Amino acid sequence: MYTVPVILVCDDDRDDQLLIEHAFAEACIEAKFRFTSDGVELTEYLQKSDKDGNSLYPDIILLDLNMPRMDGLQALEWIKSHPHHRAIPVVIYTTSRESKDIQQCYGAGANSFMTKCSSIEGLVDKVKAFSKYWTETAELPRLAGCKY
Repeated sequence: MYTVPVILVCDDDRDDQLLIEHAFAEACIEAKFRFTSDGVELTEYLQKSDKDGNSLYPDIILLDLNMPRMDGLQALEWIKSHPHHRAIPVVIYTTSRESKDIQQCYGAGANSFMTKCSSIEGLVDKVKAFSKYWTETAELPRLAGCKY
């Protein structure tokens, strides 16, 4: 049974959030989006999902690295340190191409690392590849007691 994936996008740039949502629409890929602007909001969203059961629990997290308050690496470390959340695939989506950042993210448990595109066409192509793998090929964990 196919279920529409819930993608939690954590990025402090509202334009980047909208571009991701637009690229999925352009690629004709159905997804439910939730947005947070930094790692603090991300952790609060996940904790709220645990407590109230009303928030859509994410199937995948798209996580920017460079954000205020709690950056992406700190948020990734928080996610992967919590037994209930560590199974959520986390895809780093950032402007960085630094090998240090790539190594740190994979070392902290990132499931993938993608660099942001400079064009909408490039982003649509990445979204298609992302969707092909994460929503059509990979089997994602479905956590008991979470609304999807």
